Order: sequence, then structure tokens, then C-alpha cells
Amino acid sequence: MSLLDVRNLAVTFDTPRGLVPAVRDVAFELKTGEILGLVGESGSGKSATSLALMRILDPTARISGQVIFEGRDLLALPENEMRQVRGAGLSMVFQEPMTALNPVMRIGDQITEALRAHHRISTAEARAAALDMLRSVAISEPEVRMRQYPHHLSGGMRQRVMIAMALAAPVHAKRPAVLIADEPTTALDVTIQAQILDLLKSLRDRFGLAILLITHDLGVVAETADRVAVMYAGRIVECGPLRDVFSSPAHPYTRGLLRIAPTLDGARGGKLPVIPGAAPNPSEKIPGCWFEPRCEARIPACHEGVPELAVVAENRAARCVRSHEVQAGAA
Repeated sequence: MSLLDVRNLAVTFDTPRGLVPAVRDVAFELKTGEILGLVGESGSGKSATSLALMRILDPTARISGQVIFEGRDLLALPENEMRQVRGAGLSMVFQEPMTALNPVMRIGDQITEALRAHHRISTAEARAAALDMLRSVAISEPEVRMRQYPHHLSGGMRQRVMIAMALAAPVHAKRPAVLIADEPTTALDVTIQAQILDLLKSLRDRFGLAILLITHDLGVVAETADRVAVMYAGRIVECGPLRDVFSSPAHPYTRGLLRIAPTLDGARGGKLPVIPGAAPNPSEKIPGCWFEPRCEARIPACHEGVPELAVVAENRAARCVRSHEVQAGAA
């Protein structure tokens, strides 16, 4: 049984130009102890999806669909009940810790404040739990860091603090079951990126977390995820086990992303491969497949309506009118 079951999720923003859809008919499941990588270019709808799950989008956003967590539809909960879920059931690590952390509050005060918002504990108990979690995320000299401000810490340490704040809980209390990590390695150097990814995997193993890992970096997904869902123009266009999707991608967009990923054995001096064109404006009206203008495998049928997310193999699906060719190739 899935811990988190997202069904037909859609997000539309009310703008001066009218309603603009950002997320369209997104569906996926997340099981306990699983890491799902949500991949796509900037503007594909990844972050809007994560913020919709937490119900922390701008008031101009209209959210529809279902987000079933532990048997309850989070989109149907009153706001006072949803506040009890945020941070206690579902927790989130935001993309840029320097803007997510309060610059005028000490690190220890920020973590203890989050703890006391969800648990009836004393300040002393909250500080003890905060220290314990800082040790769990391998922060050096945690007692010192508790007294420091965000600007005293490096980018990698701030990201560890964000993870600690998301997962901190007093002794014997239930920790969040789902961690949403939105671009957790952005702006970090490669060595620190690897450390943060190793940390996420170790916390998954230690606490039995389910992790939704949002990124544009296929290398991050390859190192971390069990399954992958590829987003384009607000829709999931392919999903399945990581190894299967990477070894035999069923959607042309996935193939394009894998082709343009830099490799050490790439030819020197030549042009880097690219996906031609650009992602469409969300407010555009496109009759067929939204990737068709950029697709090198397009056929006339691509104009005849948006393809459904169809099963192409066991535990795999793709949104392409030529997905049957993948099934034939696998047979």
C-alpha cells in the first residue's frame, strides 16, 4: 500500500492574463522507504507540484485532484488540520536554505520553534531533540552551531540544518513519514552535493522515510532514486524504475535529457548536444502533444490530442503515441 498517493493533481494560477495551468493531471505513488525522483527542466511544474502537496502555494493558485496521505485527502482537510500534517507527517526541504532560514534567528531557536509547533514539549526537550538531529545530519560541533546564525554557516551546512529541521522530533515521537526535497543540491559544489545525497539515503534507511526528490539533474537522480518520474510542461511524460527508464527511455523527451547530460568520455571540441526549441508557455493552446514541436520522432498522429499516460512495460508508463514501439522492442 502506498504511503502517498497523488491522483489527477492540477494547479492553475489566476493571473491578469487569465487562468494559467502549471500542473496538469499529475499522478504518482510513493511507498515507505522509497526515493522517487521528479525530473524536468525549469518551469516543468516540479516545484509547483511539491508546494501543492504541502498546500503552501500562493493564494492565486487553484488546486484540484487528490493527495491521499495515510488514508486522508490532504486537499480536503481544513487548514487547521493541514497545519498539523505539515512538518509532522509531510516535511519539506526548500530549494535555497539561505532564503528559507530566518537570518535574524539562531539555528537552535529555529529548530526548537519548529519542534514546539508540532509537539507539546518544553524548550529544554526541544533543544535536546534539535541537538540530536543536528548530530544525525553530521553537523560538526552541533552545540556551537545551535548558537550561530545562518550566515555563519556554509551552504552545505545550511542545507543540513534544513534537513535537520524537517525531520527533528522529540524522543519517542513520530517523525515525518515523507520528506520532499526540492533541489537540495542546487548551488553546492560536487563534493558537497555527494555528501547531501549520501545523507538523504542514510536518513531514509535509518528512519524509513519516503523521499520525493525534485531536481533537474539526472546525475542526482541516478545516484539516489529508486524510481523516476519525468515532467514536461506540467505533465508527467514518463515514469518507472530508475534502471529501466535510464536504459531504455520510452519518451523522446527522456531520451533527449539523457543525451544532453554531460559525460567524461564526450568528444572534446565539438558542440554540446541540445534539445531543440524551448518549452511552451503554459498559457498556450496546443492541440496535440506539447513536446511535438521539439520532438525528432514526431509523426502526424502527434497533433491529434494529448496522449494518455499509457503502460509500456511492467511498472512503466509513457505519454507518447509511439510508446507501443517500446513495447514491441522489449518483446
